[in-house]
Amino acid sequence: MSIQKIESSKPYLPYSVIHNENETQIKQPPWNPKFIVALLILSGFVFLGSSIFWERFKDNPDLNQEEVEAAQKEAEEITERHEVWIQYVLIADYPGKRPCMRCPGGVALVTLKTGEVYKYGITTQGRNRYSESYYAKLGLTYIEEFRGSYEECKAREINKIMAYRFLPQSKKPEVKLVRPPGNANKN
Repeated sequence: MSIQKIESSKPYLPYSVIHNENETQIKQPPWNPKFIVALLILSGFVFLGSSIFWERFKDNPDLNQEEVEAAQKEAEEITERHEVWIQYVLIADYPGKRPCMRCPGGVALVTLKTGEVYKYGITTQGRNRYSESYYAKLGLTYIEEFRGSYEECKAREINKIMAYRFLPQSKKPEVKLVRPPGNANKN
């Protein structure tokens, strides 16, 4: 009885073929390489977003103690008033020009197609974050994406803003965007 192991002749296929006298077996690894790559990329986005978030508030020599204490006091007051935070997205209802907050090159308006992201944000007020006239004037729909603590929602918001630059919709005819047009550079 002879057993012969033959590696795949195609290096991009993650399996091996085992031939013996009576049968041929195809052995696949217990993991899917595409899943591992996707998981690594997602982990990178989460790490990048959370590290950027904490880097701005932790041990920043540009912040004076008064600013830090004021921000901490405001966060505590908000936490006491509202336990549930909401991470949301505003998307375009129809194609057209929308205001661009601090876009590169001083571009004031950018073209959005139906369903494209205008802004990611967090709030405790739900849809009441903006008035109905604001939604109607800009042709936007409010969609709640996540509910949780301030920290969870802020981390998700920052991750989505940072990942926006990799979406096809970030390439506008007017300018290449690094963040959604409705998000200012304060995050």
